[in-house]
Amino acid sequence: MNVMTKEEVMDFLQVKSRDTLYRYERDSGFPHPIKTHPTLYLKSAVEAWVIRRSEPKAA
Repeated sequence: MNVMTKEEVMDFLQVKSRDTLYRYERDSGFPHPIKTHPTLYLKSAVEAWVIRRSEPKAA
């Protein structure tokens, strides 16, 4: 299982605040962590979310 820490996710997304991740989870369908202590995210889920966000919206 390929996982990323919260810090690695923040670096990958180029965000500086944990609050931004929480807002993405709440408002944008960002994947929830699979483990909370330490916080771990599935790398494939994070990458899929980035791809979905970069696709053009259907009219």
